[in-house]
Amino acid sequence: MKGIAVNIAGFYQAEDTVSAVFTFDSGVMGTGSWCFVVDKNNEEDIIEIQGTAGKIAFPCFDKGDVVLTIREGKETYSFQNHENISFYLVEQVVGALRGENDCVSTMYTAARSNSIMEEIVKSYYKKSLVSGKDKKK
Repeated sequence: MKGIAVNIAGFYQAEDTVSAVFTFDSGVMGTGSWCFVVDKNNEEDIIEIQGTAGKIAFPCFDKGDVVLTIREGKETYSFQNHENISFYLVEQVVGALRGENDCVSTMYTAARSNSIMEEIVKSYYKKSLVSGKDKKK
């Protein structure tokens, strides 16, 4: 995985715009772009998976449908995220703490996710350390 992170708006010290490219163990490639300072009129929340037979697109956090596009046309499946997007994860964590079920997220999956995110933005923080931008005044 490789990433580029920048702070284009200057509202805070952390990166506000990030792009990443990555390859899964299977060889499948992926890209991602995140801009946390885009104008409200231009906000878009979409995950799109493309393959040789078509693509599937759906929102990550917003409410919206799942759209499957194949050679024969488009199919739309009604799906609405829960009002609290973390509801099901919180439900699993509470159930695991009570001994009622297992949770799909563990300290290992959290550490792996954190490691990936750190790798993607590491060049931004290397530049900040070299330039002294992260020093408190």
